[in-house]
Amino acid sequence: MPRLAYLSMWPGYCFRERDNSLATQDHRPTTELQQILANARQEWTTSPAYHKIRHCLDTAPSRNLTKVVAFALGSMFLDSQTNEHSTLQHAFLSTLPGLVSPVAKSGEFNIFAQDPLYCLRDKQVLQAENITVLDDPLGFLEVDESTVGLSIGPDCPVKEIILDISRPAVIIWEAWKCVDPI
Repeated sequence: MPRLAYLSMWPGYCFRERDNSLATQDHRPTTELQQILANARQEWTTSPAYHKIRHCLDTAPSRNLTKVVAFALGSMFLDSQTNEHSTLQHAFLSTLPGLVSPVAKSGEFNIFAQDPLYCLRDKQVLQAENITVLDDPLGFLEVDESTVGLSIGPDCPVKEIILDISRPAVIIWEAWKCVDPI
């Protein structure tokens, strides 16, 4: 007779099926979507958070940094709507090479992003920004000791997966805090 392990909680997850067909894609011109990201970048670079991060990185010891890999930043333009949080996070991603350049010993950076929610329009805008979109698990495999890892409020264990695979030089991480209304 097999013995069953006792677990006081039941593991589970939320699942939302989405239609990634062209019928649900944002139909605004790519140039308009690029302008939305440029406006978000302008907002980001004038924010207090940007200047705090810039100060932290300016005072950090020099490292051999060659790439930035971002995880779970979300879709910017899903279902003909602009996700402001995701757009601002991608604006942060696009400014990271400039932020870490004082710390980096190497001059050229590659920027990668991985998120299963990316739609065709997201990929087009990111490609125009010289950000390479990677499918799962290629982003995780890209991380090494010369990487800046970025993930803001993921709903999967990104940090744990990254640290099981390698030791990136820098991890920029923000976890969402859930406030219990009770």
